[in-house]
Formats: sequence, structure tokens, C-alpha cells
Amino acid sequence: MLHNPIFLAALEVFVVGLPFCVFKALTGTLAGGWGLPLLMLAAVDLAFNLRNLATLAWHRERTRPVCLLAWLLSLGAGVKADARRELGAALDVALSFLLVAVVVGGGLLGGLPAWGLAAWNAAVVLNVLGAGAFQVNQAVSRLRA
Repeated sequence: MLHNPIFLAALEVFVVGLPFCVFKALTGTLAGGWGLPLLMLAAVDLAFNLRNLATLAWHRERTRPVCLLAWLLSLGAGVKADARRELGAALDVALSFLLVAVVVGGGLLGGLPAWGLAAWNAAVVLNVLGAGAFQVNQAVSRLRA
């Protein structure tokens, strides 16, 4: 189905990286003063994702991990840098899903302005469709192996 690694990496930015930035940023705005760390994390992750899109387009490779947590955990020489980077990415996924659960489960979506709600909804749609596409792609790849 989808075999081009450059396309898959770019698709991941659009259906995972950017939606997660939206979840962090909008949850940060809902949290008031307590949301500043989320806003900062969203800004750094957005920069990582935009840089990765640019380097994928021009150099056909990523130059940064998918998020700040993955980058921070992979720092330093030593054993298992890839596993630490993967753990950072997994923690970022868990954080993003926790934020979605808190905002939706807490009935906080009504606190977003119209543009924020539209951005939130678009992020959810992209993330859910992307998750489905990646699952189907993985299953088809296994069938072909």
C-alpha cells in the first residue's frame, strides 16, 4: 500500500506530529497560567515537525526526532539510544492522548473559541484517519512478506 519511507515519514508529521501540537497548544490555552509548559512544548514540537517536513522534502531524511521528549531521552552516548528515543515518542503519544481524554471527558471543548474548536476537530480527524491508514498499511505489508 504505502511503501515510500519518505512519504510515510511526511504523512506521520501530518497525521501525528501536527495534530499532537494542536492538542498540546489548545489544552495549554484552556489551562490558563498552568498551560504555559504545554504551549512551550507545542511550540518546540511544531518546530521539530516543520523542520522534519523541510528536510524530508529537500534532503529525503529527518534531521530531528518526532518530538522534544524523544530528542531529550535520546541525548548522550551510550546504550539503547534508539530505545530511549522510542520511549520519548511513546511518552509523547501518552501525553497527547491524556490531554484529549481530559479535554473531551471534562467537557472543556466548549471553552475553545470557534477557530480552536475547528482546529481541534481537524486534528482529531487527521489523527484518527492516520492511525487507521498506518494500521492497514502495516497489515498489508505483513501479508506481502
